[in-house]
Amino acid sequence: MAVRVRGAGIRQLFERDVVPFTAALGKRIASRATRQAPRFTGRLANSISAGRVQRKGLKASVKVSTKTGYGLYPEVGTGIYGPTGRVIRPKKAPFLVFQPRGLDHIIRVRSVKGQPGQHYMRQSLISEIRSL
Repeated sequence: MAVRVRGAGIRQLFERDVVPFTAALGKRIASRATRQAPRFTGRLANSISAGRVQRKGLKASVKVSTKTGYGLYPEVGTGIYGPTGRVIRPKKAPFLVFQPRGLDHIIRVRSVKGQPGQHYMRQSLISEIRSL
């Protein structure tokens, strides 16, 4: 018994089923990441979006990202918890100077440990894939 596969039929199936599925999956991941993102001002959560589906041959992909310049830091962590694994120290001054949330005075320190990653994007991706 011989089986014939038409290339045009596979491309049609790809465009009709795979591309819309990929777009919908990207939107669901972005929506879940928006709900799970850390919130202080809400700027990070509000900037998460799914891009357009990219096609390359019979592969489809979608990029879920944030438009802020700092979206990676809460995801992977900073300082000893991040990729470098080192304490954060000032580069051009003897102290780091900042005002923590809820305090009315300024803090001066020589170093900080950083913050652990909160993995809001990774958790969103894993949760959506498990729910398929």
